[in-house]
Amino acid sequence: MEIFEFFVSNFVQSQYRDRWFYLRARGWDKVRKNLNQLENQLDQKKTVLVQKNAMEFAAQKISELKLLSGVFIDFREGEVPLKGDILDGISGNSVLVFEREKVAFYFHDEGWVYFCQ
Repeated sequence: MEIFEFFVSNFVQSQYRDRWFYLRARGWDKVRKNLNQLENQLDQKKTVLVQKNAMEFAAQKISELKLLSGVFIDFREGEVPLKGDILDGISGNSVLVFEREKVAFYFHDEGWVYFCQ
């Protein structure tokens, strides 16, 4: 399963999943142009919004849950396996997915983080 498909299947409300799969099939550019809708379509039962100290929260959760290997989706280049410092180079409107642990972080362009579990 593609990492983006895993993210959508697990953390986006069911009524919006097919739309995100369709956008992904059309290319990362289509996904990127629609990212402004993603935060409102996340499954609120599985996500927590962190607005203050968001990067520190993400770093703490990664350490606390011992998350070591994941995949970064930047919606420009696609899916990139992580190397080195996990949060190094993370930008807004990107997703960090730890599929084995069923955990993800959606980094919003406003500096917020949605913790998905």
